[in-house]
Amino acid sequence: MTVSTQPFFTTEQVAHRMKELCLEGNFLQAQKELYADDARSVEPGNVVVEGLEKIHEKGGHFAENFDVHGVEVSDPMISGKFFAMKIIVDVTHKPSGQRFPMDEIAVYEVENGKVIMEQFFFPGEPG
Repeated sequence: MTVSTQPFFTTEQVAHRMKELCLEGNFLQAQKELYADDARSVEPGNVVVEGLEKIHEKGGHFAENFDVHGVEVSDPMISGKFFAMKIIVDVTHKPSGQRFPMDEIAVYEVENGKVIMEQFFFPGEPG
C-alpha cells in the first residue's frame, strides 16, 4: 500500500479558503482551520509571534481594540507554497473612536496543507 505524500489541502485550496473566511471577518476560524500549531506571525518591525496559541492571543488583542465594519480581500496570488492577498479592513479604534481603513499585504507560507507563516506589510499608523 502506498501512502500519499500530498498534503490534504493544496496551497491554492488554503488560499481560497483564507479569502472566504477573511471576507466573512472570521479571522479566528481561519486560524483554527488553516494554521499549523507551530505557525509564526510576523508584523512590521520584525515583531514575531510563535505558536497558534500566541497568534490567537494577538487576534484577541486586536478584537479588544478594534471594531470591524467590513473587509475587502483581493484574489490570492499563488506561487508554489506561498500566496499573498491585499486585505483592507474598515475599523474603528475603540479607545480613540477613530475610524480608518487598515490596508495591508498579507503573505502566507503553506506546508503540509497548513499555514506555517503569515507576514503583514502595511505603511504604518493612519493619519
